[in-house]
Amino acid sequence: SITFCAGKRKQTRKELFLIEMDQVVPWKGLIALI
Repeated sequence: SITFCAGKRKQTRKELFLIEMDQVVPWKGLIALI
């Protein structure tokens, strides 16, 4: 149960981080450069 909660919380934080980064950085343009 503890592991499940930790994994779920970690995934949520990662998703929120990706959402914030998506709003701040134009990932499409960045990927195009690569």
